[in-house]
Amino acid sequence: STGRRTGLVLSNTTADPFLVIRSRGRQVMLEQGDVSEEVEGDPWSTLQGLLRKYRIEQAPGLPPFQGGVLGYWGYDLGRHLERLPSWAEDDLQFPEMYLGLYDWALAYDSDTGRSCLFSTGWPEGTAQRAQTRAEEIIGRVKRGSQDARPSAIDNAVSLLSNFTTETYVAAIERIKEYLAAGDTYQVNLSQRLAYPAPSSPENFYLALRKANPAPYAGYFDLGGYVVASSSPEQFLSVE
Repeated sequence: STGRRTGLVLSNTTADPFLVIRSRGRQVMLEQGDVSEEVEGDPWSTLQGLLRKYRIEQAPGLPPFQGGVLGYWGYDLGRHLERLPSWAEDDLQFPEMYLGLYDWALAYDSDTGRSCLFSTGWPEGTAQRAQTRAEEIIGRVKRGSQDARPSAIDNAVSLLSNFTTETYVAAIERIKEYLAAGDTYQVNLSQRLAYPAPSSPENFYLALRKANPAPYAGYFDLGGYVVASSSPEQFLSVE
């Protein structure tokens, strides 16, 4: 992933989470190695418990992500915080929360031209684990990858929308009625665009990043599907 901090371009890379948490509704799945545990409860509370258990003290003066949690939160998680109606069809059945807990991170700072490798030692939390893991990652970096390279994006393939022209125009007219009546002041009307799956999602993302080097981008391989994100802006920042 990439991001901006005080004008600097930061790039973070990590892999192999030592623990994965994913949820739908109140069903929360925890996966650690070959062991899976399903619990029922508030996914936010489950996550808070994990963050307390695997706390990472940040080293000052270095890139901010030094290991920890990465992944995504779905909008439907808001229903654990307040009562909200649900009108949209949940046809894809994705987890509402999918997060990995990462014990190491490789960060590049364009301001200094320096790369930093952080190794936390989790889940054991020992210096020996941290050292062993760091040596493993350095070995991977030295070996490099011959497979990851930008692939051509086929511009001739058409996108398939979940709207027709008629239904999209009708939705706009309905929104205008809501605005005129004072029932809403802002509507984010979106459409889903389907595109034939690329043979290599990783190379597809590299091509996307090359064509559109957005300041906030990220790539998550979640096993059954991939999130390739490219955004010009940061939604929220908390320190």
